[in-house]
Amino acid sequence: MKHIKLDDPTKSHRTLHEKFYLTGIAVLIVGLLGAILVYWSAVHSAVPGLDIDNGGDKQYDYQVERMGGQVQLMMVQFNHWLGSLFHGTTLAYTLAVISVAVALVCFWLADLIKE
Repeated sequence: MKHIKLDDPTKSHRTLHEKFYLTGIAVLIVGLLGAILVYWSAVHSAVPGLDIDNGGDKQYDYQVERMGGQVQLMMVQFNHWLGSLFHGTTLAYTLAVISVAVALVCFWLADLIKE
């Protein structure tokens, strides 16, 4: 009885260049589809008059600056800005930009490895 030697299915025969290229394509497709779904969900579930408070009133800023100084005020403003990136349609734009950036890095690395 002869034994037939089969290739190990756990090993990939793709080069590192191909792996980075395919990863870039996957990230781009999944990221943009996710961004489209988030955008659609945000537009169709928007409640008029319900806005997220970014803490931008002057009295609040004055109190924060009085308690923690100018650096504390800048940290609080940065925190509000960062938090605003992860709501509604802005989240969709953030996802799209991040997925395009990561895909471009993958394509660039694939090109570097190819040479």
